[in-house]
Amino acid sequence: MIKKRKLRKKGYIILVCLAMLGSGLIPQRGIAGEEVAEKGRIIKIENPGFEIDEDGDNLPDGWFMAGAGVGIDRATFHSGKQSVKILVPSDAPYGDLRYRNIPVKPYTFYTLTVWHKTLERWRGGGTVFFIEYDEKGKPLPNPYFDVPVSSEWSKSSWTWTTMAATVKAEIILRNFPGQAASWWDDVSLVEGDSIGDLMDKARKEVKEIEKTNPGNEKIQAKCKEVYGNIEQIEQLLKAQSTMRIEELKESQKTLDDLLKQHKELKNELESLLILE
Repeated sequence: MIKKRKLRKKGYIILVCLAMLGSGLIPQRGIAGEEVAEKGRIIKIENPGFEIDEDGDNLPDGWFMAGAGVGIDRATFHSGKQSVKILVPSDAPYGDLRYRNIPVKPYTFYTLTVWHKTLERWRGGGTVFFIEYDEKGKPLPNPYFDVPVSSEWSKSSWTWTTMAATVKAEIILRNFPGQAASWWDDVSLVEGDSIGDLMDKARKEVKEIEKTNPGNEKIQAKCKEVYGNIEQIEQLLKAQSTMRIEELKESQKTLDDLLKQHKELKNELESLLILE
């Protein structure tokens, strides 16, 4: 069934930029993204708390169901007066609640947050998918996140970067047959900086650190390492714009490694600055 949509010191700023680049690009490598959520742009999602059901079909307006076992629950909720419960029957492949056609930007950090709870602690807590699409509507390699099991309402947030060809996205809240009932509420999506913007900021901050520490050979050498890492990331981003899907999957691993290296360099530079 598919429901139709109705509706500190100078130079320390770089440490924040570099820290944000520690999030991963490979599925299940999302991390909590409170900095992005506090500073980013909130993406409008219709009926994010599932409070509106004007047509009375037991599904939140603006959202779609695929599979089976999805419906509004007015007895259990995080906020407001209702949530969505997913309990998939054994003869169905899955139960999805979906939100489609979200306009997003390529190479940009996004933070997805959802509140959730489960009936039992040992049968899984559900999975969240963020499906990215190119301009032709073709799905791209997508991040997905397994929700921690919790018998109480819990908040989970994940931060990742979109791919080179991404123009639209879809949020999917999913349970599988055999899993305990799960409840979902209060979904939010926040757009942060692009990788390119963060690289520009990082380059400016490294330049300032170099300028304010001219006699420290270790700091100067570490700054050069950061410069080299930034150049590698930018070159790979440029190359990805012309890659096929198969090539993108492998290059995402390389980019993930470079971002991890970026975080390691941040930690090393931070240690040197503290010593100063």
